[in-house]
Amino acid sequence: MLTAGRLAVPLLALVLLAVTARATAHLPLTTYVGDRQVLLVLLAVATVALFLPPMLAPARGRFAVLAVLALTWPVPELAGWSLAPLELRTLAQAAPPVVAALAVVAVLPAGPSKPRARSIVRLVLLGALTAAGAELVLVDPFLDPRCWRTCDHNPFLVAPWQGAGRALQVAGTVLVAGGAVAAVCLSCCRAGRPSGGRVAREGVATLLCTAALLSGTAGAAVLRLVVRERADSPAYVLLFVLAQLGATGWALSELRAPVRQWWLGVRLRRLAGAVRSSPPPGSLAQVLRRALRDPALEVLYWAPGREAYVDPAGHPATPPRNREGRRTTLVARQGQPVAALVHAPGLDGASLDRTLGAALTLALANEQLRAANLAELDELRSSSVRIVERAELERRRLERNLHDGAQQRLVSLALLVRMLSVQSQDVRAVQLAERAALLTRLAVDELRRVARGIYPAVLSDGGLAAALLDVAESSVDLAIQLRSVPQGRYSRTVETTAYLVVAAAAQDARSGQAGTLRIFGEERAGALHLELLDDSACDRTAAVRALDDQVRALSGVLDVERRSDSTVVRLRLPCAS
Repeated sequence: MLTAGRLAVPLLALVLLAVTARATAHLPLTTYVGDRQVLLVLLAVATVALFLPPMLAPARGRFAVLAVLALTWPVPELAGWSLAPLELRTLAQAAPPVVAALAVVAVLPAGPSKPRARSIVRLVLLGALTAAGAELVLVDPFLDPRCWRTCDHNPFLVAPWQGAGRALQVAGTVLVAGGAVAAVCLSCCRAGRPSGGRVAREGVATLLCTAALLSGTAGAAVLRLVVRERADSPAYVLLFVLAQLGATGWALSELRAPVRQWWLGVRLRRLAGAVRSSPPPGSLAQVLRRALRDPALEVLYWAPGREAYVDPAGHPATPPRNREGRRTTLVARQGQPVAALVHAPGLDGASLDRTLGAALTLALANEQLRAANLAELDELRSSSVRIVERAELERRRLERNLHDGAQQRLVSLALLVRMLSVQSQDVRAVQLAERAALLTRLAVDELRRVARGIYPAVLSDGGLAAALLDVAESSVDLAIQLRSVPQGRYSRTVETTAYLVVAAAAQDARSGQAGTLRIFGEERAGALHLELLDDSACDRTAAVRALDDQVRALSGVLDVERRSDSTVVRLRLPCAS
């Protein structure tokens, strides 16, 4: 937001720039821009560029530094204004080390909150105050044979200690130059962190502008200690141009982040207007990809019940902080986590979080609720499938126990009874033994039929097609016709459920006094489809309907249609052949 303080900076800077341009228009010997319109244009462009960051971009801690830098940038040229008050000219002549120090503090990449940057700030400010203070109170330009701009007696002179003043100027200037070198080194470290793409190119461009800015300001301050400053000196003119170009480029690089954030806000506001109150799952991620121009952007939602992130469909997702080559922005609402945006590293996550706005945050919160509910539903389905699988394992275990335990003992008993009937001489005992052998055989047959109904061994060995063929061949009281049956193998739960539905349909058909049961089956669109048609006269479908919960647990559909003279059972089970 543009406050009165931020608006005052460009107004004062423009006034100073206008005064400087007017005052130095015809001073070719005491100013750089006196008869060089190109240099005046460069100075004007640099001044305008420097007051844009404090007006639009900076944090509170840097506002004062950037504002003072923008306001003092054209001041050194006023030292050559012969019609100005001597006090103003003297202050302007002492300003270059201060301007250089402000430039160093402004370009520090880590900010004054870090210990290393804070030490550099103290270093350069101490150097600037030392050099400028010595210039103001200890040095008389009138006694300096190398004086160029303001060469009258110093009105602020406290003690005419020319030698001590020059020594302090040298010491302060060296401190400022050392701080400038340290700032360039820190900028090099920051530019070297990103890898590849636009981020690396922008980092190098900012580094070059920073080096040019500090070289032009601090370099000129150092050069004044050893070489006489003149308006026609190629070295000083080069440093002047370098400082203006560096200041312009660096200020524009400072504006990249706020301009991007503004443009991002524009795109997101348009997006917020286009997003419906209840978009389809995943559509919000699509529109965010288009708005942020990141085709690989992912939106993961926090599922409180699972204490994990899920995708828009409710499926478990990889934790966002484990992604390589991507950045993660966490979105919260009322202090509670909502979503994680996994995006390209060139996108500023903090700016994105600030720019999302209430509408998009609410849309993300709504989709989070849906994704969390889908995750719970998915977990419920998985739990139901595990229950069905567990029941199927229990059936197999029971069938195996019956086959390997009770059935084998009955077979052994039948053999012993038969041997007893052969060896016995008593007619009554032989009759009883034969009767016992018959009952034992019947018990074995009944046990085999029960075991086959629990879990037929042929289902495990030959698959669904072989198991249905066994059912059809073993049925003596109901004609079972296999019109078409898929020959592929499916998961155990799918084959077992399909077999149980067929067995239940056959049981209902017998209860309804049907004569024929026809079975049609096919695999279509990733699902197993079975249709069972009988000619029963009565509505007997209890056995089939009892399997509805098991079919639903596998995300299947079981439909029973009763017609006037027949019953149709339709089964659809998702499968993977």
